[in-house]
Amino acid sequence: MRRRDRVIITNATGRVTGIRGMTLLEVMIAMVILAVGLLGISGMQVAAIRGNSSGFKSTIAVSLADDRIAQLEDLGSTAVGFADLQLSIGTHDAGSIPAEDALIVGNMQYDRSYTVTAYQPSTDPANPIAGLRMVTYTVSWNENNRPHSATLTTWIGDPNF
Repeated sequence: MRRRDRVIITNATGRVTGIRGMTLLEVMIAMVILAVGLLGISGMQVAAIRGNSSGFKSTIAVSLADDRIAQLEDLGSTAVGFADLQLSIGTHDAGSIPAEDALIVGNMQYDRSYTVTAYQPSTDPANPIAGLRMVTYTVSWNENNRPHSATLTTWIGDPNF
């Protein structure tokens, strides 16, 4: 690549001519292109922050559900616990069991409920298997006026069965 030397020429009045540089118009166009690029990057940053916030709320919901499922599994590991009201067949929510009251974490309200059903095999749905219960635990919340939920399911067996 050849290097071009700049030649500085002065005219009869002493003014410098022959120097080439960027005009004001070229500088303005470059600034507009830079501004459009920066706006695009800032839009991606906002989307990333929203995604992180939504992911955080989902993680909280799954963690709440997982903790409560573990408590119910521990409760079901004893005969007395398996007969406990918390593992009775039906829907359990804030109105039926105080442990399921709504929980507020980081200005977000999480509503919790779970359903306990007897296991019904697909081969004979009319005859549920005694001593085996399916627990479906749901945590729900509203984010930007849109409902979200996380659901976990487990099986709990009667230790005396």
